[in-house]
Amino acid sequence: MNVEVLFTNKKLCVGCNKCIAKCPVKANVAFLYKGENRVKIDHLKCIHCGACIDVCDHNARDFTDDTERFFANLTRGIGISVIAAPSIRFNFPNYKRLFGYLKSLGVTLIYDVSIGADITTWAYLKTIDELKLDSIIAQPCPVIVNYIQKYHSELIKYLAPLQSPMMCTAIYLKKYKGIVDKIAFLSPCIGKIDEIQEINTMGLVNYNVTYQKMEVYFEKNHINLNDYPEVDYEDSGCGIGLTFSRPGGLRENIELQFGGAWIRQVEGPEPAYRYLDEYAKRVQESKSLPLIVDILNCTGGCNIGTGTCKLTTIDDVDYKMNELKKAKLAKHIKNLPKGEIPLVFELFEYKLRLPDFTRQYEDKSHLIIHEETTNLEPIFTQLHKTTEASRNVNCFSCGFGNCHDFAKAVALRTNHVGNCIDFNRQELVSEKVHLSETNKEVKQLHYLATHDFLTNIPNRYYLEEYLNMLIHSEGGFQNESALLFIDLDNFKVVNDSFGHSSGDQILLDFVARLKQNLGQDAFLARLGGDEFAVVLRDTRLEKARAVANQLVQALQIDEFIVKGHQVTIKITASIGIMMIDGTQDTQSLFSYADVALYTAKDEGKNRISIIHSDDDIEHLSESNNKILQINAALKENRFTLYFQPVFKMDGTTIIHYEALLRMIDLEGGLILPNDFLPIAERFGLMSQIDRWVVDSAIEILGKHPDLSIFVNISASSLGDIELLKFIEGRIEKSDLQPFRIGFEITETAAIRDLDQAEHWIKRLKLMSCKFALDDFGVGFLTFTHLQRLPVDYLKLDGTFIRNLDTSPTNNALVQAINAVAHALGKATIAEYVENEDIWTILRELGIDYGQGYFLGKPLPFNTPRS
Repeated sequence: MNVEVLFTNKKLCVGCNKCIAKCPVKANVAFLYKGENRVKIDHLKCIHCGACIDVCDHNARDFTDDTERFFANLTRGIGISVIAAPSIRFNFPNYKRLFGYLKSLGVTLIYDVSIGADITTWAYLKTIDELKLDSIIAQPCPVIVNYIQKYHSELIKYLAPLQSPMMCTAIYLKKYKGIVDKIAFLSPCIGKIDEIQEINTMGLVNYNVTYQKMEVYFEKNHINLNDYPEVDYEDSGCGIGLTFSRPGGLRENIELQFGGAWIRQVEGPEPAYRYLDEYAKRVQESKSLPLIVDILNCTGGCNIGTGTCKLTTIDDVDYKMNELKKAKLAKHIKNLPKGEIPLVFELFEYKLRLPDFTRQYEDKSHLIIHEETTNLEPIFTQLHKTTEASRNVNCFSCGFGNCHDFAKAVALRTNHVGNCIDFNRQELVSEKVHLSETNKEVKQLHYLATHDFLTNIPNRYYLEEYLNMLIHSEGGFQNESALLFIDLDNFKVVNDSFGHSSGDQILLDFVARLKQNLGQDAFLARLGGDEFAVVLRDTRLEKARAVANQLVQALQIDEFIVKGHQVTIKITASIGIMMIDGTQDTQSLFSYADVALYTAKDEGKNRISIIHSDDDIEHLSESNNKILQINAALKENRFTLYFQPVFKMDGTTIIHYEALLRMIDLEGGLILPNDFLPIAERFGLMSQIDRWVVDSAIEILGKHPDLSIFVNISASSLGDIELLKFIEGRIEKSDLQPFRIGFEITETAAIRDLDQAEHWIKRLKLMSCKFALDDFGVGFLTFTHLQRLPVDYLKLDGTFIRNLDTSPTNNALVQAINAVAHALGKATIAEYVENEDIWTILRELGIDYGQGYFLGKPLPFNTPRS
């Protein structure tokens, strides 16, 4: 299973390429974002070593774990026991008060993973002896396991056939202590999630709760651990297994029992993976090997692991651990003729079964696609690297430190030529030489300013020049002409499915098809993205309509090849036509053609819409009037909020209210959202409206201290970073407890830009705000995507609820969605609860909350509620 744990914040990333340089497996992919270099993670290649997080100076890399889900499920009353890595002692000096806090939330039992480390040591020695093994690679470190399974699968047979201390502890609790709770691991490691979700670890551990994310959770929820009593582990009868968490910890445990064994100790990303490469070479050459390879990804061991805040030092850890080790040895060691043996090992011999603690591994080398690129000459030519010396500059600006490796990455499209500083230097030299040429300079600059970079056809600026010239020609406007706006339908799906490079190639092919069908006399321009414009001079409406129909029909017949994917696809287009008669200025023509295009889109796409009469222009005027009305309402504060309650299943307890917007006309009448929000969305007014809603909701919350309110955020506002900053600032300046305000976005808005939605949710949840995903079930959001969105509630779309009492299909769908939501740690809200029968069915299905006219209608807060 490929777990997307690490992620890049594109807004914070500056494309410095340090993550590429530090990544031991080159799992970072450079790409252009709004014309600038950015670096993201190839999750199939990533081994979750955390090197990219450590090296990032811009806080652009972060990780996810199960902390939020763990605390949410505790709150919901799910039975959970905790196992804590020994490193917790060095990352939480007051860890016993942390345990007190967890107990107050309902955690059943808390065990020390040191006992699992002791079992691991016992199992290693027993396995080596019974199976007569010549060499094993110890695997408490999941990152090392990841690396071997993906990049050195021939070494899988050398991985210790035993579970890690974490898993040994879980097995001990489940099989020998009879614990039936879910198990959460208090973890110093990002990569432990891979081990937890491995098929060979049997799902015995359910949560990877890292120290770093716990610290964030405590801070944002204002939790002071000093407010809770000290609670110790349930069973502290372990040996010196706690030393596993420091470099050479396994070695300490083994040498205590088996002195003189050849044990190789390695830690740190660069030494670890370099050593494994050497080990593989020794295996291939049949050279002697260490009995045990004690190897860790983290230089400071697990005590300063990838999932910690790294606030302690190795010497401080060693000093404290040596004291703990000394105490353990004094308590648990007795002298016997055969040497020093911990009492706990004697217990293991007659109580534990070795097969219970064995494990297998999965060959994941098939996930790593080794694309061979033998001919790099075209890439080197593009990079201006035509000599051997230029191909061995080997600087680190691209992150590779090797020109050949960088050229391969460009050929495989995991990097781009603009990421090479030497290329940019040569480009500047070439540009300077070019610009020094006589009068070509002005022509070239004008061409660049007036033509689209990708397609080399005129751009929007040139189109405006052309229309102005056409309308205001010296001889006056002569003959009627036509302006066509063309937009490709659902083209975002192409980019999302096949990548922007494939999308760009299809745009080039589309322009070629347009030129074939339009002829040389048409003026063709690219407005931006997948929008184009055509001017047909001296053309009447009938001819313009015929040309547009010809384009639509040609696209229905043609197929486009997606290069590199061995597939062909169909592309359709919507076309808006505005006739040019000389009475309208350029901006008016653009507005009318745009309205015609949007009309074609709204009517189902793959069709033509025409503005050719005063009635059409009057319709646009109505839209303009509505825009003026919305602007006036914003200036004069003529909006109001109605509030609809969301109930628990007891039908009496309100958990929060949803704020619903109304506009007030000049006579004091109410205008419902459907009558003004679509226009506001289309003409960019939603950000201002959302500001008003948030501001008003916070003001109402200040007057009603027992109230919680959810407000809706529109799809277009998700791209407005200033609105997000406004919301954060407004909450911070108020005395409001942030958990009292929540936000709703629709599923379709989330799908439109999943990265933006994820960014908004995470930013506001860091402030302890709540989030709901509205209209769930109609936008085809996959459950994989849903895992990326840490929302608190899923609001089931009303189409599933309205006829729930008469539709067995809807009943089954609601039941399935509810089950998946609960499995992901999210509560469910059913909208449109219109009668008692539906309410009864929802209770039987285990839905968490309900909202609808049967429970309570939207009302202003000054209206009495029954």
